[in-house]
Amino acid sequence: MIVNFEGLVSLLDKNNLEIRKQLIDEAKKSILDSDLVIFSDFNYGVLDNDTVRTLIAFAKENGKYRT
Repeated sequence: MIVNFEGLVSLLDKNNLEIRKQLIDEAKKSILDSDLVIFSDFNYGVLDNDTVRTLIAFAKENGKYRT
């Protein structure tokens, strides 16, 4: 499964918590349905450290994290 958040890139404002929450909520749904998650934002700046940490913590809590 490939999840593409490209549509949110143009809307993203680092201070817009509503859009950040939407991105995280959609990513969480995808994490639950996935065997592998790769984070890459091609230097758009959408996946800031806080967002990635939030998603990694969620993956760990749901048994979807392996080292």
